[in-house]
Amino acid sequence: MVVGSGQSYHLLARVYRMLGMFEQAARMIEQNVLIFSQSFGPESLDVSMCLSQLGEIKQCTQQYESAAPTC
Repeated sequence: MVVGSGQSYHLLARVYRMLGMFEQAARMIEQNVLIFSQSFGPESLDVSMCLSQLGEIKQCTQQYESAAPTC
């Protein structure tokens, strides 16, 4: 089940983020964006939530310029 994979990536991203492993967390969230975009469409709430989380990680790592396109 593809959506189940997205949920697994979400959980892994949360763990990585709590451990301060922001690069790995960002990769998991980017995978979620792909999965949820294909499953629910690019403008779905799930994709929006993933992009918000990705923006938060980029803010934590002071990657402000790369965060702007996700807004």
